[in-house]
Amino acid sequence: MASLILVWRFWQEARGNSLSVQVEQKATRNVGITLLVAGLSIAGQAAHSLLTHTTSETSTVGVSIAVISVCILPPLAYGKILLASQLGSGALRGDGVLTAVGACLAAVTLLGLLVNTLLGW
Repeated sequence: MASLILVWRFWQEARGNSLSVQVEQKATRNVGITLLVAGLSIAGQAAHSLLTHTTSETSTVGVSIAVISVCILPPLAYGKILLASQLGSGALRGDGVLTAVGACLAAVTLLGLLVNTLLGW
């Protein structure tokens, strides 16, 4: 969702929108909302799992996606944040942070799988 917001933001600029400051502010606000929704969703899922004592299943596809995410997302997040500072775009910076959070979640998932496999937790 955040990436779609950024596509809209940069498309507006490419069209020569004279209200680029307002477009940037709107995009930054919407990316921030996306970050908030993602965080609340993760917290809600974690709380639900803890309260219901449910565990997740391991799948080859899930592990593969997590491994690919750990490899691809950190340099992508770094590039987005670097470009955001060059462009002065808070919206792009927010998307870079969201990408970095995704990389961290993938790494924590793999660590959890490793600990579960090695220690049977």
